[in-house]
Amino acid sequence: MQVSERVIVQKYGGAALASIESIQRAAHRVAEIRNTGQSLCVVVSAMGATTDDLLALAKRCGGPSPEREVDALLACGENMSAALFAMCLRAEGVNAMSLSGLQAGIVTTAEHGHAEVRSVRADRVAALLADGVIPVVAGFQGVTPGGDVTTLGRGGSDLTAVLLGAALEASAVELYKDVDGIYDRDPTEHVDANLFARMDYDRLLTVLANGGHAVVQSGAVEYARRHQVVLRVVPFSPSREDRTGTVVKMATRMPSRVPSRIPSHLPEAMAAVAPDFARPPAVPREIPIDGEAARDVAVFEDIESNVRTYCRSFPTVFARAKGALMFDEAGRSYIDFFAGAGALNYGHNPDFIRERLIEHLKSDSVTHALDMFTPTKRRFLEQFRDVVLRPRQLDYKVQFCGPTGANSVEAALKLARLATGRVTVASFTGGWHGMTAACLSVTGNREHREAAGAPLPFTTVLPYPDGPYRLDDALGYVTSLFDDPNSGLDLPAAVIMETVQGEGGIYVAPPEWLRGIRALCDKHGVLMIVDDVQVGCGRAGSFFSFERAGIVPDLVCLSKSIGGYGLPMSLLLMKRELDVWTPGQHTGTFRGNQLAFLAATEALSLWKGHQFEKVIAERAAVVEKSLRGHIAPLHGDIEVRGIGLMWGLDMRRAGGAAVAKKIGQRCFERGLIIERCGRDDTVLKVMPPLTIDVETLKQGLRILEEATTAVLAAEPQTGKVTPIGAA
Repeated sequence: MQVSERVIVQKYGGAALASIESIQRAAHRVAEIRNTGQSLCVVVSAMGATTDDLLALAKRCGGPSPEREVDALLACGENMSAALFAMCLRAEGVNAMSLSGLQAGIVTTAEHGHAEVRSVRADRVAALLADGVIPVVAGFQGVTPGGDVTTLGRGGSDLTAVLLGAALEASAVELYKDVDGIYDRDPTEHVDANLFARMDYDRLLTVLANGGHAVVQSGAVEYARRHQVVLRVVPFSPSREDRTGTVVKMATRMPSRVPSRIPSHLPEAMAAVAPDFARPPAVPREIPIDGEAARDVAVFEDIESNVRTYCRSFPTVFARAKGALMFDEAGRSYIDFFAGAGALNYGHNPDFIRERLIEHLKSDSVTHALDMFTPTKRRFLEQFRDVVLRPRQLDYKVQFCGPTGANSVEAALKLARLATGRVTVASFTGGWHGMTAACLSVTGNREHREAAGAPLPFTTVLPYPDGPYRLDDALGYVTSLFDDPNSGLDLPAAVIMETVQGEGGIYVAPPEWLRGIRALCDKHGVLMIVDDVQVGCGRAGSFFSFERAGIVPDLVCLSKSIGGYGLPMSLLLMKRELDVWTPGQHTGTFRGNQLAFLAATEALSLWKGHQFEKVIAERAAVVEKSLRGHIAPLHGDIEVRGIGLMWGLDMRRAGGAAVAKKIGQRCFERGLIIERCGRDDTVLKVMPPLTIDVETLKQGLRILEEATTAVLAAEPQTGKVTPIGAA
């Protein structure tokens, strides 16, 4: 008999495994399909009366049962179900073999009783399929990297089946359920609920998000969506042998607008991108199709300048990206905790923006317009006014600069001098404002300042309130310099600052300090410039990073994520009375990037209302809990700082730059992109897209924790390391 090369993964649970008779019926169904020449992999998820008996025996032993031992008992029950299913298949004349979670390569987290699947390494399953054997996998269990047996949380075996399907490149994954299929509402509560015959992933995710008929784990749907695995939710009943139900697969054309039945309180664009918020970590596919793609970097090393930097930290060739994931030419996935140095707050290639860009290009709309009027620029200005400025009672005018953050800073420095008639600009220790000569003059990094090759005059450096060399009363010191007529300080045209220093090492200025500087500037007629190039557009939790202090800067620099899609764009916001430019005094060829204007307009839809801020706050809490609760305790001298979704893990006193570099390298080897910053690059910067889903975020944090543990354990001089999972 010729066996199909494309496998179907079938998952059975509930009524299908409630008794030996139902297992026999399920096995008979599998055998009938196998006899048509179809290659099959079976996943079972039921423990039933056998496990009840085992748990009853455990109670008779007396005393509380550790979760680890309970997991071992539960796994025994499920292994018996898998073994019985395989025996029934052999009785049908079909060659089959049962596999435990360990044997099937199911790797999980360490939370006993409610573990999450981390990966499925399907090489043994694939080998059995190649030999014509049906693998019967105990899919509700797995094993931690340390070797402990675990059982999964609710619906976890659905995810196991989909992961196996993705790794095996299955033609479909069939989930046999105790229901007729997927309804738009719970049919036990709504007699008029509608049964779907077919639907796409996005529609199913919307139904699940709305509290609809939750018969499939959402994480399983997300994986199926990402790997375009066809899902079938199939009813299993002793009285019915048909294989109908609901088919779920990719829509013929991805919708450019929000699917129907979304929660009314969500902005339209947020609902359209909502699946990106729920996307789980990538599958480490262990079965290559054509082997690894070549990673030829010779042309880069031969032709591209030595000035390149990030490619040295992440030495692979990236081919595509989606959401919070990047993929290299070999197909390996990486969780992105760098987000284009802050230019990708909304993730890689968000669908709701991409579709509009495609429409714009197909319609032959203007793409380059200098500073001429266009409908696209009009829509952006209206959206920015209505969504960002008016709700915050800000009356700024908007200047389109050359499409880099540095050009926005250059414009701010020029305008401050022009408006005040003064020359000097004050900056702060640890500050970072760009790589042009004027920007370097207000940047603290000595190595980069030296690259200017010339003096950088007309600036004064003041102490930032936090940092490795901070003063006890930085505000008092600055106040004395400004107030004392004999201090030797000429009053500057402006002070320029980041409210959160990124490249300086993730130092967060206290709100009271920001208010003190604002009052000092008002007192002496000094303009306040806030550089929000990296920490704006939601990175610090609110759209502008200074909102938490209740201040209004005179000038605000925006770039990076204002472009929405990673497209170059730069703005300078100014109080109306400061718009003293004459036409053309600060100009540039690429101020009119229409694609960036379009992407920015769509991205700003997320900021209607406060829902997106809540999304950021939820993810920020996950990051802070992991860094402070799991990673910082690994060494007594690890420092954790941050706000919003911009956090730093400072190894300055826990091994220094060498240890931080090793941790970053180990993270990359494990599939996590994380960059370093701060003095001597001792700080690991956690800066994922704001739209990252919680499961992927946790996965990235686990990689960071494991890498930190491993590196510190190999560096005995850094102190004692508490192993992951230790009591």
